[in-house]
Amino acid sequence: MRTAVIIGAGMIGTSIGLALRKQGVDTCLMDAGPVALCIAEAVGSGTAEGPSGAVDLAVVAVSPAQVTPVVASHRSRGTARFSVGVAGVKVSRWRELEVLGCDLATVVGGHPLVGRPGAGPLTAQDDLFGGRPRALVPAVETDAAALNCAPELVAACAGRYRSSWMPRRATG
Repeated sequence: MRTAVIIGAGMIGTSIGLALRKQGVDTCLMDAGPVALCIAEAVGSGTAEGPSGAVDLAVVAVSPAQVTPVVASHRSRGTARFSVGVAGVKVSRWRELEVLGCDLATVVGGHPLVGRPGAGPLTAQDDLFGGRPRALVPAVETDAAALNCAPELVAACAGRYRSSWMPRRATG
């Protein structure tokens, strides 16, 4: 991974940006809140200028309620080759993405099992994920290239991962 966009400049997104920058990844930031975006950029998590073209990986670090529409929006815009979420994964979210026409082959869900007191970009740390587990939950449809991106992200953040496959869902 050479390029990434972090969508969501809270503690988790900003920490991921800091860790990726430390590994030499060219990182852009996006956030609906201009103050959080400005702070995340000021602490060195990435640049607030959007990517000029498709990046290797979009890390979706928004609130759980916003994950599905944000992933769908960025998948339809071609923001990145692959997307990884950090707000947990539920079967209902995969179904919502399918309904919105997302190609599940390019998306890996997951959740870092980490936290600390506080919130927002000022609480971010480049080593927040050091040695901490992260669950990766690809869909059955997730292709190998997308699946390989997720552990690369975890390794760049010095975490460790556990992967499990989502069960096939009944249609209808």
